[in-house]
Amino acid sequence: MMSYRGHPIRSHIWLMVKHPGDDKHVAVGMAGADRDMSLIQLGYVTSKAEYYQGIIYNSSAQFSMLHQMKA
Repeated sequence: MMSYRGHPIRSHIWLMVKHPGDDKHVAVGMAGADRDMSLIQLGYVTSKAEYYQGIIYNSSAQFSMLHQMKA
């Protein structure tokens, strides 16, 4: 998932991981940073509501098509 303009989490990407055997999901962040963008943690699981809303992509290919890199 990815935040969007006006989202409570500023510019950020995280994963939604599906529990095996049911339709429940958990949000997993790859890294946490403070306001100065200094790394404060690597990997975390969260249940904060803002992580359960955002723009979701089904694959890296889908993300790449919608966010093309400039040469």
